[in-house]
Amino acid sequence: MRRPSGRSGDPLTVVLALLTVFGPISMDLYLPVLPTLTSELGAATATAQLTVTACLIGLALGQLVAGPLSDRLEAAASAAVLASLPTSAPRRCAR
Repeated sequence: MRRPSGRSGDPLTVVLALLTVFGPISMDLYLPVLPTLTSELGAATATAQLTVTACLIGLALGQLVAGPLSDRLEAAASAAVLASLPTSAPRRCAR
């Protein structure tokens, strides 16, 4: 059995650490924009707040997908697949 190296510069450790930041960073960047979102889109405040709910549901569903995926694949492969989703999903929505 391979023992973890414990090095902070290990590429897999760095990638996994960056992946764990997606949830908190998305909320930290998203919440201050809510007032602008309502005024720019002419939406009700309650409707804009539903987008926060949708974001949290997306993060929760992502965890449900990420767990079994990382169990089936090795950590590096699942990290690569999961890291590509936040960049590919908006491109598909923009079509």
